[in-house]
Amino acid sequence: DRMPNKLIPRFDPVSIAELSFKPWEPERYPCFNMALDIAKRGGTWPAALCGADDAAVKAFLEGRIGFLEIETVIREALKSHEPNLDPSIDDVIVAAASARSCVADIVGG
Repeated sequence: DRMPNKLIPRFDPVSIAELSFKPWEPERYPCFNMALDIAKRGGTWPAALCGADDAAVKAFLEGRIGFLEIETVIREALKSHEPNLDPSIDDVIVAAASARSCVADIVGG
């Protein structure tokens, strides 16, 4: 959910008229490459990643961890993930919940 902000206009690509792109800098965005690697594993891995990410970002927003700790916390939580490569929807839900719980244990909350 996004909060409306009248100070930030809605993005209109036509009014911009020109966009430029720069080469990807993976060292600046380590969570992006981690997410791609996890997604390729399949099974319950992506659900675990989403759960860990959700909990780590929540911990950051609550001031319990720093921004640069998000990646570390996610990676640590995923170390204990036991994947199911042919999951049911219940397995996916459990994987996400388990990863959230693991992050809570890591950050103390």
